[in-house]
Amino acid sequence: MTKKDYILIASVLKESKSFPIEIRETNKKIITINDLISEKMADVLQKENPRFNREKFLTACGLNN
Repeated sequence: MTKKDYILIASVLKESKSFPIEIRETNKKIITINDLISEKMADVLQKENPRFNREKFLTACGLNN
C-alpha cells in the first residue's frame, strides 16, 4: 500500500465519524464504534508496513485531536 492509500482510508474513517453510531463510555472517554474500527485498521496497517506511522494515521482519522 502507498501513502495515498493510507490517506484515502483515513479520510473515509474520519468522514464516517459524523454518522450516528452506538457509543460506550470508558474511563469518562466516549468511544464510538468508528474509533474502534480506526484503531483496528491501524493495527492491520502497521502489521502490513513496519514504517507505518500509527499516530499520524489516527490523527488523520480524527482520533488524536
